[in-house]
Amino acid sequence: MLRFSVLRSSITTLVLLTAIVMPVHATVTTIGNVDPGVSGTQPDTWTLDEALYVGKANDGTLNITAGGVVSNTKGYIGYKSGSSSEATVSGTDSQWYNSANL
Repeated sequence: MLRFSVLRSSITTLVLLTAIVMPVHATVTTIGNVDPGVSGTQPDTWTLDEALYVGKANDGTLNITAGGVVSNTKGYIGYKSGSSSEATVSGTDSQWYNSANL
């Protein structure tokens, strides 16, 4: 019984340490109608020399997490009427730069 308790405690500690020590990778993902681009994972630092539309004609989602960075000229969320779109920027050093208006 003591061996099982020590083993379980060791495994729990290992899992916790792994969760704390594992590096978190910056991500930029798009879902649905995002222009330019397609649904999926974008470069961790996504630089556009044009406007970024999250939901230009239909619903779209932009997620910037764990230090991901997006920069563009103008930024639009839900450009056309009836579009239900969202952008989320979360995590340390995650950023969305718009050189013009959002």
